[in-house]
Amino acid sequence: MTTTLPVQSAPPVPGTPLPPAVLVMERGPVARFAEAVRDSSSTHVSPADAEGIAVPPTFLFAASHWGLFPELQPTPPDGARTLLDLVTSLRADGGMVLHGEQEFTYEAPIRVGDVLHVTGVVENVVHKPGKDGRADLTVMTVRTEYRSEDGYLLVTARATFVHRR
Repeated sequence: MTTTLPVQSAPPVPGTPLPPAVLVMERGPVARFAEAVRDSSSTHVSPADAEGIAVPPTFLFAASHWGLFPELQPTPPDGARTLLDLVTSLRADGGMVLHGEQEFTYEAPIRVGDVLHVTGVVENVVHKPGKDGRADLTVMTVRTEYRSEDGYLLVTARATFVHRR
């Protein structure tokens, strides 16, 4: 997200928090995203829907590039690390990092105008030693929760990153 934190080289550990964020769902970015992913459903662009404009299911993957207004951002907790810092620390001693998987579990729809409160945490880190000349692997899973202003869980996202050394 937009929070600037000191870069750490320590490997990620389960329980490490990401900086919290407040994310505003805006009509323009939602419509452009829907267009970019060729989602022609009018529910992503037309205000005619009685419940408002729906956010495309995978929009949250890119949403942090829009709607993070600096004045709305909370102070990160001690020990918080950005996703970029976590991924960079995976490959501190070389190798490659692959974004291996992304999953979204929706509890309720997200609509234009919603203000989301976002928290994230390193959920799991597994080291798999290489065998028979194969490279070592480290698999890190990050869980991100998106909640409404009243605290209701709307979406849980899980991203898996694989480091091959």
